[in-house]
Amino acid sequence: MDRFGLVQDGIVQEVIVLAPDGLALGDLYHPDLVARMVPVAADVQPGWVRQVNGVFAAPPNGPCLAEIRARRDAELARSDWTQMADAPLSAGQRAEWAAYRAALRALPQQPGFPGAITWPERPA
Repeated sequence: MDRFGLVQDGIVQEVIVLAPDGLALGDLYHPDLVARMVPVAADVQPGWVRQVNGVFAAPPNGPCLAEIRARRDAELARSDWTQMADAPLSAGQRAEWAAYRAALRALPQQPGFPGAITWPERPA
């Protein structure tokens, strides 16, 4: 049986197992989802993390991935207003907020994620 992981931000969200004589991924799922699926080994489970070398590993002890994502998503939501055209910010302030938001979205690409995270500093 073929196993595929649906990967988002370097984390396996779901594992799909296809029967050898069954349909292909493209027959079952939208192309946008298929583009985020990669073959995974038999032991890979949801929550596993894609390492820099492309190999998946069980998450280390430490902050729960759901907690990290919830904190990041909350910070992004709290700063949505900064990117609105009518936000009372100078161009420089808007750029600082944009950089902060980009750093939040890039958290999963940090070396050592999710065991070691350096949270970006919120602009003043």
